[in-house]
Amino acid sequence: MASRSEIYRTLNDILAINIKGQVGTRRLLDRIIEFMDFSGYRIIEQVASFSDMDHTNLIGINGPPGPGGLLLCTSIESAGCRDASRWTSTEEDPFNPTQRDGLVYAHGAASGKVDLVCKMLALSQIEPSLVKRPVMIATMVGAQARVRGPMQLLDSGVCHPQWALVSEPTSLELVTAHRGYLALRFHMPVASKKTTPSDGQTYRVHCQGESAHSTTPYLGRNAVILSLLHIERYRHAGHSFTVHNLHGGQQIDEVPEQCTFFIHVPSHSDWMPTGNYLEVEPVATPEDLCPDVGPALKRWNRLSPKLHELFRWSTPEGASEFYPSTPLYNVSGISNTDDGQTSITLDFRPLPGQRAEDLVQDIQVLLRQESTKSRKALVSVTVEQHLIPMEGDDNSMLAQEAKKALQEVGVPPVLSTYSGSSEGWIFNASGIDTVVFGPGISMGVARRPNEYTIGQHVEKAVLFYEKLTRRLCCDDPPEATG
Repeated sequence: MASRSEIYRTLNDILAINIKGQVGTRRLLDRIIEFMDFSGYRIIEQVASFSDMDHTNLIGINGPPGPGGLLLCTSIESAGCRDASRWTSTEEDPFNPTQRDGLVYAHGAASGKVDLVCKMLALSQIEPSLVKRPVMIATMVGAQARVRGPMQLLDSGVCHPQWALVSEPTSLELVTAHRGYLALRFHMPVASKKTTPSDGQTYRVHCQGESAHSTTPYLGRNAVILSLLHIERYRHAGHSFTVHNLHGGQQIDEVPEQCTFFIHVPSHSDWMPTGNYLEVEPVATPEDLCPDVGPALKRWNRLSPKLHELFRWSTPEGASEFYPSTPLYNVSGISNTDDGQTSITLDFRPLPGQRAEDLVQDIQVLLRQESTKSRKALVSVTVEQHLIPMEGDDNSMLAQEAKKALQEVGVPPVLSTYSGSSEGWIFNASGIDTVVFGPGISMGVARRPNEYTIGQHVEKAVLFYEKLTRRLCCDDPPEATG
C-alpha cells in the first residue's frame, strides 16, 4: 500500500507541472514515463494530429499479451488558469500545490492529473509477476484527447481490454451513464458595411464575469451573456450607438469570464455605457473597427428563446436521474471578423437517448424559418465538437466488482449519473464494459480559481484501484453477473 507521504509527494510533483504548450506536455510525459519504468510497465507513446491540434497517448502495459484485461484511462487537457492573483489558497501561484484542511489546491486538482497519480501509485504496488490478465494504463494529453485519443488507442490495436475504468471527478461514485457534449458555432452574416466613425466618442468596454465549467453554468457569471444584456438594455433605453469588435470566451466548455467590445456614440449624444461588472474607458476611435455588429446581436436575441425551446422539448424522459434535469447549455464565446461576421459558440450537453443529429437538424430548420421570415441572410450553424452520451449497465461485471472493491476500502458503493462527459462512450460503444470513476468533485470547482481535490478521496482512490486491479487481473477470473 502506498504511504500517505508518497501519495502527496507524487501528487504535488504532477500538479506542479504546467502542461500548457509542448514543453509542459513533454515534462508531464517524461515524468509519467519515469514513474512507469519504475513500475515495470512496457511503454508505448502515440503522437497524432487532428484538426491542426496535437495529442499524445502514453500507454503502459503489464501482464501477458493478448486481448482482455483492465484499461485504466485518463485524459488531461490544458484549460483554466488565467488570473493567478485570484488563487489565494496557493499564494497566487496556481502551480504551487497547497494542502489545507484536508484539501489539495492547485490548477488541475479537479482534473485527470489527480486520478492519474492515484492509478500510477496503485499499480506500482502490484508485483508484475502476479498479473494474470493484461493491465493497461493510458494517459491521453492534448486538446483532442477525449475523442482522438481513445479512438487512436483502439484503432492502433496495442490493447483490446475487456474492462475500461475512465477518469472523471465523480466523488468516488461509480458512473454508468453521463451526458454528452455538443459544441455549436453560429455564424451571423455581415449586416452593415465597414465605415470608420468620423465624429463622436468611442468607449472600450470590458465585462468581468466569473469562470465555471459548462456542466454548472449557473455557478459562474457569463461575461458574454452579461455584455449582450447590457447592449440590449442600452438599446431599449433609446440610446444611439454602434457596437464593434466584440470578443469573449477562450474555452468552448466553460463559462467565459471576460468579454470586451467597443461602443461608438455619435457627437450629438453625451451618453456613455454603464452597468454592473463593466469597466468603461474613453479611447480614440481605432482604425480597425469592424462594421457595426448591433443588428447581428439583435437577431441572436430573437433566436435565443427559440433555441431554448428546442433544447427543452428535445429532452427525453428519464432526465430526472441527472442533475440538473433541465436542458444544460452555455454560451461559451463570441467573436467578430474584420468584415463584421459574428460567431457565437454554444455548448449543449445532451442526455442518453437524446439524438444530437436530430437536434442539429431542428436548429437548421429554425434558422431557415427565421431567415425567410426576416428576409435576411441565413444564420448558419456548424458542429465544432460532439461527444455522445454514455449509457452503460449497472449490473455489468465491472460495476459489480468495483462495488465490492469500494466496500473493501470502506467507501459506500454508489451507482450514479454524471452531468459532464468523458471518453467513456467510445469504449462503451466498442463493446467494452465501462465505468467512469474518480476522486474529487467538479461541480463548482473545475475551471475556477482555488480549484481543489479532497485528500481523503485521493487516498481511498489509490486503495480502490489497487484492490480492483487485483480482483480483475491477479486473482482467479470473477464470475459473470447479470
